Amino acid sequence: MASDGFTPFLLSPLDHVFPPVLYATTVLYFRPERTSLNKSVEKLQRGLDRLIKIVPFLSGVVASATHPYKTNVLEVRPDTSSPSLALTCASLVQVKDYLEYGLPGQVLADDDVSRWASGEEATRRLMPDFERLTQLTTVPAPVFRAQINRLADGIALCLAVNHMVLDGKGNDMLLALLAQCCHDPTGASWSTSAAAAQVETRQYLHTLRGWSDEGPSLGVDAVDATVLPGEGLASDATSIVYNLVFSEERIQQLKRHCNARLPGLRQQHDQEGYKAGPGFVSSNDVLTALLWICASPVVVTQSPSSTVGVAVNSRGRFNPPLPDEYLGNSVAYANSLLNMSQLRCLKHEPAAENEGREAIRGQSDTSNFSGEKQRACREGCAVIDDDDTMQLLTLMAYRIRCSIADVDGPALAKLVASYYKTPDWSQILLQRCDIIVSSLNDWRVFALDFGSQLGYVDRVEFLPPSSPVGECILKPIQKEKAAVREVMVTLQPEQMRRMSQLSLLQWALISQSPTTFYRLI
Repeated sequence: MASDGFTPFLLSPLDHVFPPVLYATTVLYFRPERTSLNKSVEKLQRGLDRLIKIVPFLSGVVASATHPYKTNVLEVRPDTSSPSLALTCASLVQVKDYLEYGLPGQVLADDDVSRWASGEEATRRLMPDFERLTQLTTVPAPVFRAQINRLADGIALCLAVNHMVLDGKGNDMLLALLAQCCHDPTGASWSTSAAAAQVETRQYLHTLRGWSDEGPSLGVDAVDATVLPGEGLASDATSIVYNLVFSEERIQQLKRHCNARLPGLRQQHDQEGYKAGPGFVSSNDVLTALLWICASPVVVTQSPSSTVGVAVNSRGRFNPPLPDEYLGNSVAYANSLLNMSQLRCLKHEPAAENEGREAIRGQSDTSNFSGEKQRACREGCAVIDDDDTMQLLTLMAYRIRCSIADVDGPALAKLVASYYKTPDWSQILLQRCDIIVSSLNDWRVFALDFGSQLGYVDRVEFLPPSSPVGECILKPIQKEKAAVREVMVTLQPEQMRRMSQLSLLQWALISQSPTTFYRLI
């Protein structure tokens, strides 16, 4: 190992799907006793310092590498700009005081909306302020930065992780490591096998270049060829991150209806030339299809078709499987397509327009099914019994399930091999679909105990700049909130207003509002 902490390593072809300047930014909210705020901040500092020591490549940068026959190949290497600080918390973690702000909560209809902070400007306060975070377009780019925000009544810890180096599951595992480090800032360790897996797994992925790449690639027909690689992966300053709270009971009801209709639709699906898939759809398939169907009319305006890309954690789908402790990218996108003409069956509820506007202003009614919601619920049977709408939902959920099932060992090996046909690896960036859906339902973050003072995470949010219009994140599930499903959706205000009028969405939804990141005391 190099004296400055770690030996440089080449990033894999799957890492190159993301640009080196795309950051996954996560905020963990803690609610310690006010008298122990300072001790809690110190505990996080010690925990982060330990994390950086046991996972030293977090202190590195993504930079250009020399490759014998490819251009724009990148690696992770130590940051030589400040070698004396390379492995210390001081260079990677900032602490800021915002004592005029408090922890966020639910936005109620009678709240003064000016007290709540949402949108891009609000998130910038919480984000690590390292050079050119949001304007960064070139390498070297930092792997990791953190900012501990001390609020009047709690702590907002923001972690910015380079998506080229860690994927969503990798972030989940990193949070578990951080919790261990906060528990034991002097003795917490990372296993030798886990550390070795980061380099060895990438080396294995490079060996797949010899695999045949003949035949159709994963979901390639569902990607608009006019969309350039990497285009549209960053947030738009005019968009807003919304929090949609769905009724778990109603999602399960939709799933039951879809599975009851599935036998007949499978025959239709197969006749349309699609590969036969499993004989079921999951609740996530149904929720993803619902989001896709409802967002498409407001997001897609210039195309006769709409595409959805579902992020699939492929660690266990490779043959042989990738190590569970691998933090790097093993994401493949299962892409599907629908014709916009199929959406003509969707019903609108213009009377709910005022409610949609209130949500956009940050004044969403969060009480279960009150006011307009009660009327929407009374008409809920019409949604369930609407044959065309349910037929469409079932077909799209099944199409999504089939595309996910296609992500198997041979398909993944073929995908990696296809990247080696591209001499310039800046051209294998993700070609995004109209709607992007990622499920973080299985994140363990709410079960992590960060030790005395800090305790358990109170709330989790995801920040721009990695939130483009049309992105949907199925948020981690809390046991105490098992009756609901929370989804982060990025849209422009007018798009949200129009989408909120769809009867299908209204029926399944409990509340909607712009995501708030803190409140003015």
